[in-house]
Amino acid sequence: VMIPNLIETVKYITDKLEELERENIVRLLKVKDIISEH
Repeated sequence: VMIPNLIETVKYITDKLEELERENIVRLLKVKDIISEH
């Protein structure tokens, strides 16, 4: 009974991590743009 729940949790965590990674990449690109403008 616990296993499907665990799988859902892992999927949720993975999704959240990917979301965070994308945000970090976007932030890094913005910083890069700002730096290259100067």
